[in-house]
Amino acid sequence: MITSSYGQESEPTLLLKFKSSLQNSTSSSSLGNWNLLVPLCTGNNSNWNGLLCFKGKFYGLHLESMGLSGNLDVDTLSQLTNLLTMSIMNNNFEGPFPNVKKIGGRLRGVFLSNNRFSGELPDDAFVGYIERLMGNGGKNEKGGNLKSSFVP
Repeated sequence: MITSSYGQESEPTLLLKFKSSLQNSTSSSSLGNWNLLVPLCTGNNSNWNGLLCFKGKFYGLHLESMGLSGNLDVDTLSQLTNLLTMSIMNNNFEGPFPNVKKIGGRLRGVFLSNNRFSGELPDDAFVGYIERLMGNGGKNEKGGNLKSSFVP
């Protein structure tokens, strides 16, 4: 198996590190099949639950409605330079909105709705992203203000 490396760690290793920051990620219905011995992708099909693939390459996380909670390890996600889209909608994440700007790289779509995130987001949190939080980030906890960068 050939994998791309980013610095010292391969994509599969980074994804497993990200998974370790989550709770309820070991059940077979969520991320239980993530395994270093299995390639991430075969053609356009993912071999790991919740991954998006195109032509044998990983490009996104589709972790919707998996009952996940815990911390989003944005430091690890930031090392996945091919990450284009991430959806964690309909889970149980809580606390302050993750600093998705820190992920940077090629990330173009972020979907956070129907979790329990709270607090304020900076005006420029999603500047430059194709998909904005306003259309896909509703139904989180109240108490913070959505800034102008979320207006489509």
